Amino acid sequence: MFLNQVNFMWRDLGRANGRRAALLLLGPFVVFVFLALPAATREIPVVAEHAELSGTDSRTGPQIHLRDSYRVTVTTTGGACSFDVGIGGWGFTTAPFPSDATGSRTWVQKMDLVDVQDGLYRIAVTATRCGPWTVILDRQ
Repeated sequence: MFLNQVNFMWRDLGRANGRRAALLLLGPFVVFVFLALPAATREIPVVAEHAELSGTDSRTGPQIHLRDSYRVTVTTTGGACSFDVGIGGWGFTTAPFPSDATGSRTWVQKMDLVDVQDGLYRIAVTATRCGPWTVILDRQ
């Protein structure tokens, strides 16, 4: 019984009424696939558990997905230098070395980012006359 209907529909596809019937039956499915496929294949960003950025000069990292609370560890090596860290709307100014410092020192500072709104953020570092530095975010 069903095969007869399929044969009739296949035969009628060559006629105007058959094409209209096929469009009526298949049209909504094609529209659904066209609208739903991009949403289904869209990549869901993964919340970063650990992020790290390092360098010697000023630098901005790639976007990372953050949410909740993080521990920020900033490690700086150098003599007299200035160092600023920005993560989204949060900014940290560190002054680990006095302007009259002559020797090279390593300085570690730890801070907490609490209640970070779910979203994409970048780590931005402005370093002047500093040696190697590292910024590490670990989710708490």
